[in-house]
Amino acid sequence: MAEEKNKELEINTDEKVLKLEELLVEGAKVEVPITFDYPTEDGVIPVSAMIRPITSLEWNNTLKEYSNDLTNFGNAILNLGLLSSKGEPIGINLIETMPAGVVDEILRRIQDLSGIKQNKEEQYALTKELMGF
Repeated sequence: MAEEKNKELEINTDEKVLKLEELLVEGAKVEVPITFDYPTEDGVIPVSAMIRPITSLEWNNTLKEYSNDLTNFGNAILNLGLLSSKGEPIGINLIETMPAGVVDEILRRIQDLSGIKQNKEEQYALTKELMGF
């Protein structure tokens, strides 16, 4: 009886490992639809977009490249994670024309999807560190 339980546990563990491997292989290829508010001349309207998670390598490389430039760091992350309807990055030129609040909202969504959880205090500390305060 104990052997049967052990075999059952082994099977469940193997299934979980297999699922993790599948998720890791899938990685940043996952595209997730989001909806957010966008200000226009006619008022704020709901808009949808596609985002993808940022890999740890992408995050670390971007952080290293823009360690002293918080604005361009956020834009670079959006350039990686915000996708067009064709699944391609929308481009830094369009990102730079977006309202700051929209950029912050999408950036937060990409961070959440990527497993980068930060509370407000951590965000302020990171901002101060990046800005050299």
